Amino acid sequence: RNIRSVLVSCLFYCGKLEQANELAARHIEESAELEMKDLITAGHVALCLKMQDIAIERYQKAIAKAKDLKGFIDVFSADNNLLLHNGVDSNEVQLIIEKILIDKFR
Repeated sequence: RNIRSVLVSCLFYCGKLEQANELAARHIEESAELEMKDLITAGHVALCLKMQDIAIERYQKAIAKAKDLKGFIDVFSADNNLLLHNGVDSNEVQLIIEKILIDKFR
């Protein structure tokens, strides 16, 4: 992982969501090869900022890079407590996961 990925994660974990989102957006725009984890973190940041469409777009890019579905779900769910802490409803998380999976297997 490169320094930008680490910084986005640190900003997310520290609750500096606006800064994390700005850096994540630049990172996605400028980097052709991002890891699945980086895209999931960027999606989580957008979701916490109530930017559902951007979050879903980032999650869709992440699941496309996943080696398997379990790996995606495990990484996605690892930060579930941070999503809840930042005001994302658990039902919303479930609906978004379902949407991503439906889109993936359509």
